[in-house]
Amino acid sequence: MIVLTTGDATARLDPQAGGRLASLVVGDAERLVTGSKQDDPMVWGCYPMAPWAGRLRRGRLHFEGRTYPLPIDAEPHAIHGTVYRRAWVVDEEGSMATGLGADWPFAGHARQRITLEPGRLRCRLEVHADTPMPATIGYHPWFAAPVELDVDHWVLYRPDHAVCVEPQTGPPDGPHLEPHVVEPGAPLVLSMDLSWPA
Repeated sequence: MIVLTTGDATARLDPQAGGRLASLVVGDAERLVTGSKQDDPMVWGCYPMAPWAGRLRRGRLHFEGRTYPLPIDAEPHAIHGTVYRRAWVVDEEGSMATGLGADWPFAGHARQRITLEPGRLRCRLEVHADTPMPATIGYHPWFAAPVELDVDHWVLYRPDHAVCVEPQTGPPDGPHLEPHVVEPGAPLVLSMDLSWPA
């Protein structure tokens, strides 16, 4: 667990639990739904989604005339990419990285950096490709209370216990509807800032 503290805010990052922001306390209030590595990784904290964000219809990726099957983990779809279930490695600069995994048919990796400043949490997510591949990326925060946030695409999900407002580089099923082709040396990048009165 990595603990960042500035002023009245404390952020806890868990590289072993999908590289997620596990907790964000501002003042005396927890702003995220919290959990642990033993809990369903889809329903707590704020986790990175890569190499696709949201749903990938029927667990099929179509790219350059080929179809690649992906594991169905939200019947009947594949959801939220591969990296939110993987352990991440922290480097000497405080960034975290992980491979895209054997379930993704293209070689590459994801990298993110989360920093805490007075009045603001900054998150930056990148996906890097070894060969050209389609991708969308995003963050999936489980907010404990409604908040106001702004990006090209936002997905709002409202179960009983939380509000999820997800910034993404494309819509659900993005690799098919609005694909970004990531080339070697030109990563797809998303930044998300959460701010509050200092």
